[in-house]
Amino acid sequence: MAFSGKLYPPKAIVGIAYKYYSGTPLTPNECKNSELLRSKLQELGFEVVIKETNNLAINIEISQRHELFNLLESKYGTLNLEPKIVNDLRIYYGGRGIWIDKSRTSNISEEGITVGLLHTGKHYADDMTEEGVLYHYPGTKRPGQDRSDIVATKNAGELQVPVFVIAHSKSNGSKRDVRLAWIEDWDDQSNLFLVTFGTSPPPHVPNEQNNKHDDLGDFYLTQKDIRQKSKTKIRNSNQQQRFKMQLLKRYGPYCAVCGIGFSEMLIGAHLHPVERDGSYDPRNGLILCANHHIAFDKGLFSIDPSGLAIQVKKNDTTLDELQIRYFDLSHLPVQPEPIALEYRWGEFMKNQ
Repeated sequence: MAFSGKLYPPKAIVGIAYKYYSGTPLTPNECKNSELLRSKLQELGFEVVIKETNNLAINIEISQRHELFNLLESKYGTLNLEPKIVNDLRIYYGGRGIWIDKSRTSNISEEGITVGLLHTGKHYADDMTEEGVLYHYPGTKRPGQDRSDIVATKNAGELQVPVFVIAHSKSNGSKRDVRLAWIEDWDDQSNLFLVTFGTSPPPHVPNEQNNKHDDLGDFYLTQKDIRQKSKTKIRNSNQQQRFKMQLLKRYGPYCAVCGIGFSEMLIGAHLHPVERDGSYDPRNGLILCANHHIAFDKGLFSIDPSGLAIQVKKNDTTLDELQIRYFDLSHLPVQPEPIALEYRWGEFMKNQ
């Protein structure tokens, strides 16, 4: 950090400086968290000088990881591996869900860059598909370590450095499957990373704020509309997980009609359905819990686009019986696209 034209190492003096400012020193865990440390220093009036990114070291690290995956694939394959092989190659090591080889990557970033993500499938089995995984932030009894692991994983996304996803093999739980993957996106409110499998990075640039309330450009209700406009092949890989992540960032990690916030129960629901060529634009969707997603698809309720009121199927049920908490969608930070709501409402009214 810079002050009065001189540079100072932040961790050496920040505890004392903050104590003089606030009367309370920072804890060791707070001093280890670079993002928090930076904000605390800026509160004091210091200018924080960010060390220039070492592009050569990043490119070397990316190349090494590709070479490591190619070696694994050619010599052992990537499925049903003995855990010892994974450990010996340092693709994954240790007992935590996130493996960071700081000895290799701390020269690029102080927190390091995540190398491997362990997905056991015990808690969130449905979050992994053949295209990727919605990986949950660590939540252990060591919050300082968890924060460092999260920052290191974000570093992999920002710098487009591939990571290895290690999963327990379906055919033999004592063996491991390894995939090369990329941290495509993340959301601190939902505590999720969007991880996409593949040998090349996805086209999206990670940004903690994107897809919330930004101008997303022209809206297309169906994939057919997009094809006619762009005349290019649509990328189908990982679409549903990407769609869910965008919805979580746009509306928040809660069911739009009952408010339940358990991520295991939340689904990215389309207004114009995928089976009818509905688009994956987040404005064509809502976050619903599993129960209300079924009820929505069965036509037991819908949203009146004229006032955003939630209406139930006549003579069949009530809001209370469906355990719908809200009368309308006015509580959401933003609203779905009116054309999408009108489409779904039209389908609902055909059965009234």
